[in-house]
Amino acid sequence: MLSLCQHGYESLLERELGEAGLVVQEKGAGWARAELVGGDPVRQSLEEMAFPQLTLVAPRELRGESVNGLAQQLADFFFESLRGERIEAAWPCVFQAVAEVVGLGRRASAVEKALGELVKKKLSRIARLATPELPRGAGRARGLFVFFADFGRVYVAREAWLGGQRRMADDDLAPSRSYLKVEEAYIVMGREPQAEEKVVDLGAAPGGWSYSAAKRGARVIAVDNGPLKGGALNHPLIEHRLEDAFKFQPPAG
Repeated sequence: MLSLCQHGYESLLERELGEAGLVVQEKGAGWARAELVGGDPVRQSLEEMAFPQLTLVAPRELRGESVNGLAQQLADFFFESLRGERIEAAWPCVFQAVAEVVGLGRRASAVEKALGELVKKKLSRIARLATPELPRGAGRARGLFVFFADFGRVYVAREAWLGGQRRMADDDLAPSRSYLKVEEAYIVMGREPQAEEKVVDLGAAPGGWSYSAAKRGARVIAVDNGPLKGGALNHPLIEHRLEDAFKFQPPAG
């Protein structure tokens, strides 16, 4: 299996894999490839780990010098693995690359585009159902997961394990970095505030969590004696109560 982590945490990832009884065969910037040892290693070894963000299960290594050559190998792998399988709903087709290698992201995008054309040509219905996003929540996922270790070296798997960490896009109106924390939590849990739901944010200031809920259309009671800032300040869906959050009592009904 091949596990991805945040760059700079490779040694912690390797140690965590080792403590789970997995032998690390190779590692690079933000990733480590480990040997599976008996049983159901994905569930037994990964569900309690902190550092693997995404793990490709039983990945196949592909090598090629050209964009079209790599795309064709990926297509062949995908078509072969589809035998006897029906895809009726959206499925993840996720490409990732070592961010520290200059230009590798563009290479991955070019191969992704070429692969999409090959799949569309042969299986147009399945191609239309593909999504480039990782599924919500943590745990097992099935789709097509591609990782570029270098320009001519790719790992691909149909099965992956989603960990409890995701990279989130920032928002210029977010009042604080805590906004990213709750956004990530919503993705991992697979549950988030909905439009017209009522949310109470205790200890709200400066309002990162309140702003996140209000962006989704929820009506928020933000309780804090401190000021709200950024997008939370004077937001029409956020009612700011200058009260002690420890003494707050939810309104009846």
